Amino acid sequence: MQFELAVKAAREAGHSNVRFQVADALTLPFPENYFDVVHCRAVLMHIPNTMAVLAEIKRVLKPWRILGAREWIGDSTFI
Repeated sequence: MQFELAVKAAREAGHSNVRFQVADALTLPFPENYFDVVHCRAVLMHIPNTMAVLAEIKRVLKPWRILGAREWIGDSTFI
């Protein structure tokens, strides 16, 4: 559902230089040093082996580039 919403929003906004892809966070289908920026939101908290995901992100991220992560930390969050 989220995938389809993102594709639709990009298309309706006239963005033609974007690609969406579903993949396993532990085995990303991209070569090493591929991305300038990696952003994840509410992803790391759902994967038991967070360090393995971070290692995979590091693999596909160019050296000295940017990782942005926005995660919910239960002990410091309140409603």
